[in-house]
Amino acid sequence: MRVIGGCRGGIRLAGFTGDRIRPTSDKVKGAVFSILDNLVPDYDTFADLFAGTGGMGIEALSRGAENVYFFDRDPKSLAVVRENLKRTGFSDSAEVNRMPARRGLDRLAADEVRCDVIFMDPPYRDVVDSLSLFDEIERAQLLAADGVIVLEHDKSDIIPNKVSAFMKIKEKMYGNTVISFFRRGEK
Repeated sequence: MRVIGGCRGGIRLAGFTGDRIRPTSDKVKGAVFSILDNLVPDYDTFADLFAGTGGMGIEALSRGAENVYFFDRDPKSLAVVRENLKRTGFSDSAEVNRMPARRGLDRLAADEVRCDVIFMDPPYRDVVDSLSLFDEIERAQLLAADGVIVLEHDKSDIIPNKVSAFMKIKEKMYGNTVISFFRRGEK
C-alpha cells in the first residue's frame, strides 16, 4: 500500500497484518481519484469517515487537498493513520478523530465545515446501515454545493440510485469492490 499520485507519490504506507482492516487497493484508489479529478477538480476539504489506515485521505492530501478530517473508532487504526501522516509529512494538514462516523459528522457540523468530498468505506457488513449517514450529511449541509459523496462497498450490496437528497451519478466495479459517487439532487 502506497501513495500513488501527487506530491508524495510512491511513499509506502503502514498497514495491518491479517484481515482486520480492508484498505482500498491501489488500483481502486487510483480510479477513485481519476474520477474525482473530473467531478470535483478542486477538492480542498476531504472527510474520510471510516479512515482505517488513512490511505484515501492521505492520497487526497498528496493530490492537493488542504484539509482532511479522519474519523475512526478504532484506536489501532488511528495509530496507523498518525504513522502514515508522519511518513508523508502531512500531520499539520490533517485532523484525526477517534469517534464513529455519525459523531464525526456532528463534529464537522458543529465546526461548520463544508466538504468537497466525503469518502465512506464502512465495514462491508455495515454498508446498508451507513446509508443513513446521507441524511445526516444533508441535514447538516456538510457537502459543498458541487461536492461528492464516495461510497465503497461490496458488489453484493444493493445501493439505491437515490439516497436521501443525493443521486448516484457514477458507479464503477473493480472485482468485488464497487465505488458509487453521489451528488445532491442530480439525475
